Amino acid sequence: MSSREEIIRHWLLNLAVEVPIGLYRIFPEVATQSLNVLEVPSCEATEYADQLLELWDSGMIEISSEVPDDDVGSAVGVAKILDRFLRLPSKSPSGVSKFPGHRRLPRHGRLLGTNVYFKLTRLGGATWEKLSEPCWSNYVWVLSDCSSGDITSPNWDRVIAFLGWWSFIHPGEHVQPETIECKTHDDFNLPYWKRFPRVYHASFRLRVSKGALTRWIHQYPQSLADWYRSVCSWYTEPWHLSGWPEE
Repeated sequence: MSSREEIIRHWLLNLAVEVPIGLYRIFPEVATQSLNVLEVPSCEATEYADQLLELWDSGMIEISSEVPDDDVGSAVGVAKILDRFLRLPSKSPSGVSKFPGHRRLPRHGRLLGTNVYFKLTRLGGATWEKLSEPCWSNYVWVLSDCSSGDITSPNWDRVIAFLGWWSFIHPGEHVQPETIECKTHDDFNLPYWKRFPRVYHASFRLRVSKGALTRWIHQYPQSLADWYRSVCSWYTEPWHLSGWPEE
């Protein structure tokens, strides 16, 4: 990455690799903890906005909005949306917004009028791949809610491994073997922008033990710890690439 603008664009693409991202998680400040990312050093909100517009204009992202009258199909409309986010207050009293015409959502602490998201197009995903060099054979998409779970991957061995290690990765949760259903899906998107000729999927029910204690990674068997780290590091994070700016 040779320029600051390129670094910011790649950082933004990286945010939405697996799921669309709400702009309220970038503006007025980056929600680094919930996003589990490092912020671009000394990056201003206006820089993020400028590069989001550049990504949209180059066809690398799409923007969607749940706000009536938002125009996500033109550069002028997208610029107005971003300007609205740039004017969001950094801090507001609980339940009250300093942003005219908006109030906070009680549960999430967000402002009505900020339900705007961006996601990668295939072009954006391909651009992200060039720098991040993902190892797709390590990629696993997992969904669970303590009563059931789903595992999807282009690598069948990863699906089997996750089933076998589930109780170590999710202490207190036990896969019920008799409920496991395995399928293959051809010509399938995983994540939402990347198409694979075939992926493998397992769904199952869970039994939850009461009073289960949380395990930390260093308490796992070493073989599991090594394997789990390899799965979690299936691509290179932006801050581990050459050219990342210093603090």
